[in-house]
Amino acid sequence: MWWGRWVGHSRHCQRRHFSLIHLLSLTLSLSFALSHSLSLSHSLLRSLSHSHSCILRAYLIVARHKTLALVLLHSAPHPLSLAASFLGRYAVQSPLSRSNSDRMSRLEADGSDLEASSTEAKAGPPQFPIINRFDTCIAEGTFARIYTCPYTKQIVYKVCINPGASETVTHEAKICDELRMFTMDTRQWSFRSPNLHRVYKPTVAQLHERVTLEKILGPAPNLQLNDTHHPALILDRIPPVPLPTAHSFYHHILRRTVPAPNILSIRLLFGVVSCTDTTALSDGPLVDVPLDAVQYTHLPFVPPIEDVAKGMGHILARMHWGVGIDARGVELILGGCHEDASRPQCWVLDFDKCERWLVYRPLEYLHWVQLTCGSFVYDSLPSGARRLANIISREPFYPLPRDVELYNPFKKAYIDEVDRLLEIALKSYGQDRLFKAVKTDGYWTWLPHIRAAVHAFFDELEKIDAANVKHSAETAQQASIARISLYWQDKQQAC
Repeated sequence: MWWGRWVGHSRHCQRRHFSLIHLLSLTLSLSFALSHSLSLSHSLLRSLSHSHSCILRAYLIVARHKTLALVLLHSAPHPLSLAASFLGRYAVQSPLSRSNSDRMSRLEADGSDLEASSTEAKAGPPQFPIINRFDTCIAEGTFARIYTCPYTKQIVYKVCINPGASETVTHEAKICDELRMFTMDTRQWSFRSPNLHRVYKPTVAQLHERVTLEKILGPAPNLQLNDTHHPALILDRIPPVPLPTAHSFYHHILRRTVPAPNILSIRLLFGVVSCTDTTALSDGPLVDVPLDAVQYTHLPFVPPIEDVAKGMGHILARMHWGVGIDARGVELILGGCHEDASRPQCWVLDFDKCERWLVYRPLEYLHWVQLTCGSFVYDSLPSGARRLANIISREPFYPLPRDVELYNPFKKAYIDEVDRLLEIALKSYGQDRLFKAVKTDGYWTWLPHIRAAVHAFFDELEKIDAANVKHSAETAQQASIARISLYWQDKQQAC
């Protein structure tokens, strides 16, 4: 017994006083082990403590022993050190094939960087480098910049401009996960959401560890460490618009004669009367090019415009009643398709400005007394729906009531989708033996309120549009009267 305690104590002392010089000299041994046997290198690494293995992995990465560093990162007995995330160019990413429940539990835990275990890393697909070196900024807004990845064309980094936007990033990541189950339809006019792979939130502890390791190892000159201070999302990259559609847009709508650049995405502004004054575009790859409903009808190889209006009604109903968000600031664009590069696909993205107006998965909790939440908590469903109409009326994507040919399919698709979601919810209650009666009673209690809210939403939307049309007519009339009076004044002065 005493002999075992003495041996354990001596090993602890040896590990505690293990010098950095010995760690660096161990690099050669690990290189030799790597060339002969991976199991030998694994056993050597397990003999190190957690802090020593962190320093060794960071040293190897800075020393650009990339192959050996990757093996160490995958074979370490502990999760990936946060120091390696900052000092290294590579980090282990969670496998792409992860269930929604697992991803949601990780996000709700602390919202921090989702690290995968060594077993997951070995079993998953090829790992993407995370928060290391960005390639090209392809889009920039008030909230974030979109960077391409220099190692793969399958993902993009959405990096927040504000380093303190961690909570907003976590909120958007949760919405992406919730909306994903409603955007699995691969039809061209159905709006899909880019798949979320990972969310990254730097913490104060991570920044402190980075400073501590810089004191030990010295600064790393060729690493963009400042980029790791900003929260980020790693998303699927939306394929660019197919070339036939892009060329037709460039030559026939923009009236350009020079060779057409690559168009990455087109914004579907069906709620804008004309986009002729927003076509001052650069000569490089074009992102979020504006396109109104009239211009859309001149594009070849795109879904019928009535079907796209239906898709807008479907996705808006899913966001309002399936997820429970107000859809503020959401972008509806036309891009490419992952399954077939020759056809376009509609996409929905950017949920950073969205706010919840209903509880989490509202149609699954109709037995609750209160459904509204957040700033809508004191609203009934009809009054909350009227507030939603005020928000949507200011968005440029959805058809206006004055455009009857697009508005009627949009409205019908919205109402039909709400009915379909209610039907699915009622069927799911039958599978819950414990709360079946309670949920069913709540369903029939809330059903008239939900339908009244849907009709109140469209009544308010039509009322707002009628007021806007009246205001535009009065403004045009006043401008016409002013021009006529100015004409007669000039004529009298000439006489």
